[in-house]
Amino acid sequence: MRPHFAATLLMLLFSPSARASDLVVAAADWRPRVYQILDGRDPFLFSRSAHAIVSAGCRRPDGSFACDAVRVLSRVRADKIKSVPGGADPGALVCLQQVQGTVVTGRPALLGAKGSRAANLPGGEASFCVLPDKSLVSTGSLDFHAHRNSRPR
Repeated sequence: MRPHFAATLLMLLFSPSARASDLVVAAADWRPRVYQILDGRDPFLFSRSAHAIVSAGCRRPDGSFACDAVRVLSRVRADKIKSVPGGADPGALVCLQQVQGTVVTGRPALLGAKGSRAANLPGGEASFCVLPDKSLVSTGSLDFHAHRNSRPR
């Protein structure tokens, strides 16, 4: 981990008029994760306190975040989900209906040497929303923030 990164505070403050989530997270809270998606390994950052898993490429060198995966977390709303027969992952519905993304699945993978083949770790699959800028956010993150954004203030 870069020394300046641990000391930097990540502040993603969204407009209260948009009734969006406020994410104020210590940069040290973001942890690397790798998921095997299709034939490649995709690096992600996970924050328990921000309730988010987003593409690692969303983080700029200065520690700030800029990508669709982070921006959509402030806009999604659970009260705008259109239900479908048979049930579905609410985060996947948010992805398809509200942010015009594509849903893909992945499995946790080992962090390894660059270019090495990823090994699948024990555990279930996770689904992700691929956004127009090609950044990814977990559908669980979309579901959490959609419900948070829909709560009365």
